Amino acid sequence: GTTVQTESVHLHKLILESWTPYSDAAADRGVRLDVRIDAPAIVETDRQLLGRVLQNLLENASNYADDETVVIAEAKSSASAVEIVCSNNTSGLDPEIPRRAFETFWRSDTSRAAVGRHAGLGLSLCRDVIARLGGEIQVRGENDLFIATVRLPTGPMYRAEAQGSLDR
Repeated sequence: GTTVQTESVHLHKLILESWTPYSDAAADRGVRLDVRIDAPAIVETDRQLLGRVLQNLLENASNYADDETVVIAEAKSSASAVEIVCSNNTSGLDPEIPRRAFETFWRSDTSRAAVGRHAGLGLSLCRDVIARLGGEIQVRGENDLFIATVRLPTGPMYRAEAQGSLDR
């Protein structure tokens, strides 16, 4: 199976790299990224796997954010965990979205079902990847904000766990 490759990951840099593929299309709609990070915000994790999750969250945010709004990516660290919070304004947020976001193949916008490369797998796969990294991901709606929170442990127990295989 694929082994988790643990290294020191600078979250600010990884968030910016994860936004880059979507930044031009977002800018065309007046959507920009605001990164708010506690120094130093370094987490011991698999850079490639966390990067895929951040790309998915930021792509969703860039696609669904209202025009002329800001996507906010925040990272906060404590002794036991790092929390990455990605939020965006989405007018008239459907209450079903946070409740059903992790259902495989469920799509919030059925008119887009056959458009582009999306298959409704994004957040379901993100949840699986973050679980393999020893963490959790949650989404919620708050007024017109869609908020995704990734929480990764930072303690020595996690470092030992991360040496294991992805095939559990």
